[in-house]
Amino acid sequence: MVLHKLGVNYSAILASAGIVGLAVGFGAQTLVRDVIVGFFLLFEDTVSVGNVITVGNESGVVESIGLRATQSREFSGILRVIPNGELARFGNFNRGFMRAIVNFGLAYEQDTTKGMADALATARQWANENKEIVLEEPIVQGILDFGSSGVTVRVCVKVQPQTQWDAE
Repeated sequence: MVLHKLGVNYSAILASAGIVGLAVGFGAQTLVRDVIVGFFLLFEDTVSVGNVITVGNESGVVESIGLRATQSREFSGILRVIPNGELARFGNFNRGFMRAIVNFGLAYEQDTTKGMADALATARQWANENKEIVLEEPIVQGILDFGSSGVTVRVCVKVQPQTQWDAE
């Protein structure tokens, strides 16, 4: 109203302010999303410092979780700064349990039934020696694939988080 009383054409100023406000709104959209997701990450305890997570094709140990971004260090030493908005889908190796999965080949000349029975006996022996990390009895899932020179068989066992690599 003051500008109108002074005889200044304020329509151009209002239009410019509206465009600037729209641009700031679109620019802040990502920041607001990152902060909201960060809030839920911190208070829902879906991920914690020290957890091993995968985001896309990258895995690493979580070093810090902030409102805007999470820092994860890959095995190679690279520190990744991940905006929390990108953590809408991630895998956490530290929640609940993991499975140790071992695939191995049996030649077509071998008796597959005996080979799978031997694999199960070996897996059970290993499980008895490692009761502190084993959560369930190992199983032989059976033949997975028919290759050019033999079949691929899988043995798996449910284990404590972060122990699956040693178990394999």
